[in-house]
Amino acid sequence: LVLFQLVKNIADFPKVIYVLSYDRNIVTKALDKAHSGKGNDYLEKIVQVPFKIPAVRKHTIREYFRKELKNIISEYQDALFDNEHCNEMVDLVTDGYIHTMRSCKRVLNSFLIAYNISSTNFDIGDLLGITVVNLYEHDAYEIIRHHKNELCVAFDIFGTRIYSEQANILY
Repeated sequence: LVLFQLVKNIADFPKVIYVLSYDRNIVTKALDKAHSGKGNDYLEKIVQVPFKIPAVRKHTIREYFRKELKNIISEYQDALFDNEHCNEMVDLVTDGYIHTMRSCKRVLNSFLIAYNISSTNFDIGDLLGITVVNLYEHDAYEIIRHHKNELCVAFDIFGTRIYSEQANILY
């Protein structure tokens, strides 16, 4: 709100153009409160030439995510995308949690940190899944973390339960 008022009232210089990036619906609602429901009219006085930038298509985000994930784990590049489990996890993550390029970068950066900590100790799909759970379903992540010894186990060939050292690396 203050930014738009400054542009309108103070920054009216000849031959100077300002580029404002904003969500029209959010700004209009905020301006409605300050201008008795006439936020759209106020906005039109400030914004001379509106230009809508189209949303990034889901397919584009998914392909970008796959490409960047491949770059992070380049030594597993072929195995990663031939792996049915990992492909399913990438699809699940991009369908359910990644809706913008910002969220895509957030997941990739978090995955990069987790991958650097754990490296080859984890299945890539599982590591991606737990990274997303940590980011977006933090209560569930805390339950997993507190019950890691019950959830992250393996069995030897005789059926004896072996507690996973991997659980202690990530949690």
